[in-house]
Amino acid sequence: MGFTREMIHESEVIKEIVNKIWKESIDVSSINMEGLVGMDSCLQDMVSLLCLESDDVWMIGLWGMAGIGKTTFVEVVYQRFCTEFEGCCFLSNVKEKSQKGYLTDLQIQLLSQILGEANQSIKIFLRGNNFIKKVLYSMTVLIVLDDVNHQHQLKALAGNHDWFGSGSRIIITTRDKSLLTKRKVDAIYKVEELDRDKALMLLCQHAFEHESPTEGFVQLCVDALHYRKGIPLALKVLGSFLYGRSKVEWGSELEKLKVFSNKEIQDVLRISFEGLDDNEKYIFLDISCFYKGHEKNYVTNILESDGFFPGIGISILIEKSLITITDYKLCMHDLIQEMGWEVIWQQSIEVLGKHSRLWVNEGVIHVLTTNTGIEAVEGIVLDLSALRDQLCFNVDVFTKMNKLRVLRFYFASIDGSWDYDLIRMTYNDWYARCKLHLFGDLKFQSKKLSYLCWHGYPLKSLPSNFHPGNLVSWTCALVGLNNRGKETRMILEDCTSLVKVHPSIGALKYLIVLNLIGCKNLKKISKVGLLSLDNCKSLGALPSCVFKLKSLEGLFLLNCFRLKKVPKIEENMESLKSLYLAGTGLRELPSSVEHLNGLVWLNLENCKDLAHLPGSVSNLTSLRYLTLSGCSELK
Repeated sequence: MGFTREMIHESEVIKEIVNKIWKESIDVSSINMEGLVGMDSCLQDMVSLLCLESDDVWMIGLWGMAGIGKTTFVEVVYQRFCTEFEGCCFLSNVKEKSQKGYLTDLQIQLLSQILGEANQSIKIFLRGNNFIKKVLYSMTVLIVLDDVNHQHQLKALAGNHDWFGSGSRIIITTRDKSLLTKRKVDAIYKVEELDRDKALMLLCQHAFEHESPTEGFVQLCVDALHYRKGIPLALKVLGSFLYGRSKVEWGSELEKLKVFSNKEIQDVLRISFEGLDDNEKYIFLDISCFYKGHEKNYVTNILESDGFFPGIGISILIEKSLITITDYKLCMHDLIQEMGWEVIWQQSIEVLGKHSRLWVNEGVIHVLTTNTGIEAVEGIVLDLSALRDQLCFNVDVFTKMNKLRVLRFYFASIDGSWDYDLIRMTYNDWYARCKLHLFGDLKFQSKKLSYLCWHGYPLKSLPSNFHPGNLVSWTCALVGLNNRGKETRMILEDCTSLVKVHPSIGALKYLIVLNLIGCKNLKKISKVGLLSLDNCKSLGALPSCVFKLKSLEGLFLLNCFRLKKVPKIEENMESLKSLYLAGTGLRELPSSVEHLNGLVWLNLENCKDLAHLPGSVSNLTSLRYLTLSGCSELK
């Protein structure tokens, strides 16, 4: 029987309701007990966080990516502990109901579940947040708010700790960690993926109705885990779909999933993406297509050059469980990455060139060879080592890519491994390995290029209209530039976004000019093993930072006749083995040359103005070869 206005004064009604809840049992028969695999250890963690022996009010957040099992887990927690409280309430799908304008209905449901009264009776007396506080402040309650995504939901349903009686526990599940930190919850528990054994158990539970694979399906289950890994939702959906199917059907489905994502899973994961703003969406898509596994700081510089705001954007993606940082690198679950890919594919089902990002070899090859609808392309990634046939295309295709920001043609087998095998490759070595052949006049119309990586760049020069002003990352094994012994000039002047020059520049055998004037954000020329400035006839001074390149093994300054002195060497440098100063205008060497304690070769041939050597040369204990022929002034 519900309460009416005429019955008694409001305070007496509240008292009667409270007494009523003491007398009634709590119905938890509807709690979902499915999917309990892997819950034991999590429950132990939760018992510790709930701290049931404390009379304080505790708010606890459960945080994790979509499909990770937050709701299933919190249902188990609720069932396990709800009878230990005076009142309890489980509000599911808070975000969805709130977006539909049902927040007041959720407040009514909250009180109705706790007080055991019909919704209509509660609605009569509900007068906003203060009423909820007035009802609950003297009660010990367990409340679960599942799938919360906004602060106003928490304010309406669990305003502050003082809303609830001593010993109350409020559990909040969300994909957004920042919501919990802003709310200043007492503890945050991150729901992690299942380990391999538990993932296999859950898959088999749904595919075979027992906890291990049926005979003959073991390898298929292993293959399924490789794709789904430890995401409970994905394992349940896949297992249920494959239930009762043959090995042939299993194999076909697993092959299909390599190309087409499961719609049910993707729809759940995409909810997090749709909640991002435009800046965050761009950054997320770039990471999923181009930068997964790359160093965070490195990618941050590139994204800033592209006009995005990664400082806040990357933090929000982490808070929303879309990416993680491991060993300073950007990481993303495979299913989350596939969701990003699906967003790109939906930009145009039929015309690949209308996709903003291209990263699958087949799609890249189609666009480059057909030259169709490419005006929308912002980034291209092509794994040269995966080419099965010769790829030949007209480089005019790049003239239509006015939005191009990222261009990466790479060999996966050597990408990120700079042991100088790459740098020392001859042109013929590259030609034998590379199946990419270009024709036409290469021109980049885009002035937005921030990331350029081209292993085995086959042309003799960079495009005449190349606009490097936005470049942050420049990675090219420019073998074509070394072909036929022609002098090469690398002009990167005023590339204000450039922070690093790739080590392959040290392999440019005929590089006579490297112009980095105005590159105000350049931090390092990393891992340069060989720096050759031979025949730089206008070079009058050498920057002291050259002797701070920790991996520099060879410095060649032959015939730089305007070079009159070597700068002071301020610290020990064990890496430098060869120093060639033949034909320079040197008058003397600094006494600090003794800091080159790894030097083996010192060539001063034909330094006609060299008058004397410092005594500290005798301290070069590794020196084996000293060439002084032609030093006519040496005494």
